[in-house]
Amino acid sequence: MGEHDGHRERVKQRVEKEGLENFQNHEVLEFLLFPFVPRKDTCLMAHRLINTFGGFHNVFNATPQDLEKVEGVTHSAALFLSSLPQVFRKYQQDFEKEKVSFANRGEAVRYLKTFFSCRTKEAVYAIALDKRFKLIGTFPLAEGFADSVALTARQVADVAMRTNAFALIIAHNHPSGSAFPSQADFQMTNVIACNLHIMGINLCDHIIFAGNEYYSFAQHGLFSYIDGSINKFLKEGVKFYELPDVLKEERVDESIFKDIKFNDADFNDLKLDEQ
Repeated sequence: MGEHDGHRERVKQRVEKEGLENFQNHEVLEFLLFPFVPRKDTCLMAHRLINTFGGFHNVFNATPQDLEKVEGVTHSAALFLSSLPQVFRKYQQDFEKEKVSFANRGEAVRYLKTFFSCRTKEAVYAIALDKRFKLIGTFPLAEGFADSVALTARQVADVAMRTNAFALIIAHNHPSGSAFPSQADFQMTNVIACNLHIMGINLCDHIIFAGNEYYSFAQHGLFSYIDGSINKFLKEGVKFYELPDVLKEERVDESIFKDIKFNDADFNDLKLDEQ
């Protein structure tokens, strides 16, 4: 047994006895690399990774291609490390799924938050609910950049039709900003709500996550404005309606909404932007 083999065996015994709670970050990374980098000093490699990417969590957010540039990191190790945030999300989602009631906002928020853990880019999900507000499914709609994502109303409508949903919730994240909605967030929610209303489907909420914070459109009363927009839409068609006072500080170019027509086969792309 070589020097590295003896060290690895001691680390494994320590994990068996006390778990990883008391390990330093580089020690956790060292342990994770054992199966993928045989007979090499993975402690040194762990330090290189943390120093290269500027922190423990940044290692897992790096791409496989960037991870492989670090000396000693194999292709298999890079794939494994970069996939761990997705594994974490899957675990959290499955853990929370059985307990969640979407009639309870707190439980819904706790469940939906798991879809945005460790994300560095904006992503949008549609949550389809049945008549008892039980979960039919959670469906990814789009992934964009650190501060914006493109979404069409048709993407949301497709989920509603495919699942025969009674109601929907939209959720997305602001990885590098606050959870407070931008005007574009509000206007896109307006468009989606109007579109679903025509289909006889209720948009219950739009929830934005940013770190440990969240912003619920329903909780903050924004659906009273959206309901007004739906009533106007039924009479006049889609227009650029007045914003809530809380969103009026940011100026939006109205021309980006002028061509939206619900009779068209397709819908123009809009962006959900961070503040």
